Order: sequence, then C-alpha cells, then structure tokens
Amino acid sequence: LLARTAPSLRQAATEKLLDALQKAYASSKAAQHNEAGEALIDLLEERADAKSKSDPNMACDLLRKAVTVALAIGSVSKDDLQAKLSVLTARQKILSQIDALQAILAAKPQDKATREKIINLYLIDLDDPAGASRAVNEDCEERVRTYLPLAAGDVDSLAEEASLELGGWYESLAKKYLAAKLP
Repeated sequence: LLARTAPSLRQAATEKLLDALQKAYASSKAAQHNEAGEALIDLLEERADAKSKSDPNMACDLLRKAVTVALAIGSVSKDDLQAKLSVLTARQKILSQIDALQAILAAKPQDKATREKIINLYLIDLDDPAGASRAVNEDCEERVRTYLPLAAGDVDSLAEEASLELGGWYESLAKKYLAAKLP
C-alpha cells in the first residue's frame, strides 16, 4: 500500500516487502511455503522488469533468485522466468560488447567499422534506434544519417511511403548483418 500511495517511498517499501517475503518463504511449511514462494517470485520478477533497462546486472540477479525459488517449489512460471533470464543475459552480453566497442571508438573516433558495429548492435540486436543514433556522425553513410533519425522518432506518424522506405532499409541492414554473422 505504501509503495502505491507514496511514490517517493516506493523503493524502500519494496525492499521491506521483499525482505518480508524472503523470510516468509524461508520459514513457512507446506502449502504456505508454495504461496510465499509464488509471492516472492512475483515481486522478484516485477523488480527485475523495472530494473532491466537501468541496471541489467541487478535484474539478472533478481531473475536468478526467482528461477531458484520457482524450481524449488515447482512453479509453473519457471520456464517463463528462465526464458526471460536468457533474453536479459543475452542483452547484457550485447551491452558489454557495445561498451568495449565504445572504448575503442573513444580512442579512434574515425574508426568507421567500429562505429558501424555499435550502430548495428543497438539497432538490430537491441532494437534501440535511439541508442544507435547516438553513435552516428558525419562519417556514416547517407542512408544511416537519413533513416536512423526516422527510426528513432515517432514511426507511427510517418507517411506510408517513408514507412516503406524505412522498412526496406531495415530489411537490407538485417540481411547484411546476418550474412556477416553467419559462418
């Protein structure tokens, strides 16, 4: 109730609730153990979802705990949680790649191949055109400088012809990117 009625206290209230649910889960028996486990799983998943963009490491930790509890009580949500954890772990790996590439780009700002890799990772792997647009500069090819701002903006407001062109650009990027990734 406190988390819902006082947004400024949401974080503290959620932490206390999480602590209480963990204690209830650890100390409960039989049917209450499963109920406490399900409640704990729900809160862990909710917090992981909230942290997935801002703190993917914490989100992974929360999901790992949720998976552990789900496996222990035989929850029906275990497969969904494991799938969500796999997606988040893959996202983390891509973000680590981007960080490494950005360090290279900081040392060599004119490295077009590294800049292109960053743009492709954001755009194709993470579906984050706004993130990709932060890597664009005047050295990028004209199509990237033209279509990326469109993709990062409100695509619902684009004219039909512009939407088709943007879709065609995405398709060509995907084909090129996948061909480079496949052996």
